[in-house]
Amino acid sequence: GGKIAARPSRGRACAGETENGVLTMRQNVIIGAALAARQGSGAMNTADYFVLALADRMAELFPSAAVYTNPQRQGAVLPAVFVTVYHSTAQQALGGAVSVEFQAEVSYLAPEPLDAGELSGALSAMIETPHELPTELGIFELRGRSAAADAVEGRAQMLCRAGARLYVPNNDALMQNLVQGVDL
Repeated sequence: GGKIAARPSRGRACAGETENGVLTMRQNVIIGAALAARQGSGAMNTADYFVLALADRMAELFPSAAVYTNPQRQGAVLPAVFVTVYHSTAQQALGGAVSVEFQAEVSYLAPEPLDAGELSGALSAMIETPHELPTELGIFELRGRSAAADAVEGRAQMLCRAGARLYVPNNDALMQNLVQGVDL
């Protein structure tokens, strides 16, 4: 495999950093089976790194919440945060660069519906989180955030866009793996 030139993370931990070959995440992040399989086989794509970085940031903001990287049909432990990427694009540029853009949704479900104070606090935390998400690949930048809360349903929701310009030096196989699942 090739290496990717990444901007330094300014001393902050990066989601996706490895320790003895294993990606490190906060303990309250629950990784879905398909992503875990790609992670275990070394076949993660750019969207996977972004989801893990965003999930890790939400786990930092909400340490008592379970943070899921995939939808749960039932059995979710509340409070819970769900991180979903629903659209992605990539453009290859000169010099081995690729620009990626993601649209994501982060939903916070409160343990007690109608708790407007908790939902308001969750919204503030999501909107005010630092805009940089450092990963092994580079730094994803959150932008275009909007949020809303519904106290009746007990949910706070943030929609955001994120992007990064990654540099992959002359490694077509690595580039294909990274942009797999991303609309070119």
